[in-house]
Amino acid sequence: MNIMPTPVATALPVPLAELHSPVSGRIDASRVAAFLAVALPQIAAAVGASYAAVHKTPDAVSLQKGLGPIKRSLALVSRVTRNRREARAWLNSPHPDLGEKTPLEVMLSGRADAVVTLLENAIAGLPS
Repeated sequence: MNIMPTPVATALPVPLAELHSPVSGRIDASRVAAFLAVALPQIAAAVGASYAAVHKTPDAVSLQKGLGPIKRSLALVSRVTRNRREARAWLNSPHPDLGEKTPLEVMLSGRADAVVTLLENAIAGLPS
């Protein structure tokens, strides 16, 4: 007798799912802007897109490459802080490893990857 294992339903949680469009499932620039309490034109500049394009389709496929590292930064900082208020406070505090710029400034300058690296190294216990 051949017994097949019973499939186990597993949920794959999506960190900060509220940053995704409920329709497309893609990261939504307007939701990211709201999370960060910044204006949508700042997010548009950070991902190298025009404000008009981002305003028209904030979850466009073409924006995902730029929004990905921003969302990854937010997911990581949310993992190591107790709440959104603390996460925002960390994002708005100058950091020596970022040349005394705030992580938010670095992210909005188009270098969210640097913030991702900083957070991943901190979580892994690697010295900066």
